[in-house]
Amino acid sequence: MKCGGCTLCCKTTNIVYMDSPHGEYCKYCIPNEGCMIYPDRPDHCKVFQCCWSQMKKVHIDLRPDQCKVVFEKINDALILGTIDNKLENISQLVKNQIGAFNKEGISIFLQQFNPYKFICNMIYGANKQEIINALEEKANDCSKLY
Repeated sequence: MKCGGCTLCCKTTNIVYMDSPHGEYCKYCIPNEGCMIYPDRPDHCKVFQCCWSQMKKVHIDLRPDQCKVVFEKINDALILGTIDNKLENISQLVKNQIGAFNKEGISIFLQQFNPYKFICNMIYGANKQEIINALEEKANDCSKLY
């Protein structure tokens, strides 16, 4: 695990069957430390693809707990960015990273939740239907895990 103390995905990922809604840390997460059940974590967590942890050269300020945005690779053409529910403004560094992804032909679907309602979404790159199709495919793949 090369998260380096980052646990933001444990807060931004909605793990319904574990009663862990968006915006609240998973009950197995120790914020800023890690997962108490990491070796036996759910399949949903095992297949999660954090972009920061996969990148070879990346600024520490783009680590999700630093920039407050979790970028998840959905497929080779789409990244889902989930914004921490406490973040009000996206940093210039994050905007630059979105631009870099777009230059590589990767679209970004940026979303933000609070514990009670969906707040916003923004699309950078591909058209809306392509993103909906990719997210539905990801949801179908995840539902096969349970």
